[in-house]
Amino acid sequence: LTLSRNWEAETPMKSPKYPQPGYIIDNDSDVATRERPPHEGDGMSTAFSYFEADKDIKLIFRKRVMEPGSSVGYHEQPHDEIYYIVSGTADLGMNEKTIPVGPGDAILTLAGSWHGLQQTGNEELVLFIIYEEQDTP
Repeated sequence: LTLSRNWEAETPMKSPKYPQPGYIIDNDSDVATRERPPHEGDGMSTAFSYFEADKDIKLIFRKRVMEPGSSVGYHEQPHDEIYYIVSGTADLGMNEKTIPVGPGDAILTLAGSWHGLQQTGNEELVLFIIYEEQDTP
């Protein structure tokens, strides 16, 4: 491998505090925050909010690890949002229906729908959440 540029300038920093031209690399250990789940959910979870160092990016990419018994509160969805279940199980409340979900399930909730998520079982629920940030008037 031959590098034609200054190697030091090309080496990514593994911290959200040091964005590099053209990319950011975040590590779970740098962005983890233990908190209650959103939308007045129950229990506790760990949230991983990636790429917050870029204030101009509209794409939101997060991971959430939900402890046994925790939940994301039932709420109206203001924008399209994707959940991807990595591990664990949950009951998805979707427009007054309950749907069991687990590893490998990708869920698209459309703006205007109602949903919530209740972790089930003894294993933590690990999911990724992706959506586009909306401009506020």
